[in-house]
Amino acid sequence: LAIVQNLLAGGLDPNSCYTLPRRPGPPSRRDFCLVEDAAHSGNPAVVAALIERGLNARQVSGARALIVAAAAGNLPIVQLLTQAGASVQHVENGRTALSAAVDRTQEDPAAAAVVDWLDARGALEFDPADKLTAAERRLFTAARRGDMAVLRSALDAGAKATVVAHESSPQTRAS
Repeated sequence: LAIVQNLLAGGLDPNSCYTLPRRPGPPSRRDFCLVEDAAHSGNPAVVAALIERGLNARQVSGARALIVAAAAGNLPIVQLLTQAGASVQHVENGRTALSAAVDRTQEDPAAAAVVDWLDARGALEFDPADKLTAAERRLFTAARRGDMAVLRSALDAGAKATVVAHESSPQTRAS
């Protein structure tokens, strides 16, 4: 935390992404966004410091950081980023924060708190091919929760019953 605070005090922009050399030797670079690395660190105080120093969580990097935090099952960081404006609907490589959290519950049942929190904020399920409509994504969420009213509403809104193999899970999800 102290290192990040010193960097921010020295002018590091919490909204920027950077490319840094990875190590000496042949050219090797690593692209990162400060907020994504902060979410990956698991320390909510670091994310709070970025928000305090002007992080615009509405940018794509904020939504990506939200997916990272959800995938780690880190509810405090998920809450901080969401409250700062990170989109719970952002799809990155077919995943949303909710789908990342659902996947995490397979390894860590305590991560269900992140799923519940995102569910309460209207987050939608994954979109593995970036081709599902919002109604179809609602259909997945409703099927997972067993919510018949939302399931019917999604079907009425034009969602098609679809079977999709989730790329990060051996299970097949059906609606």
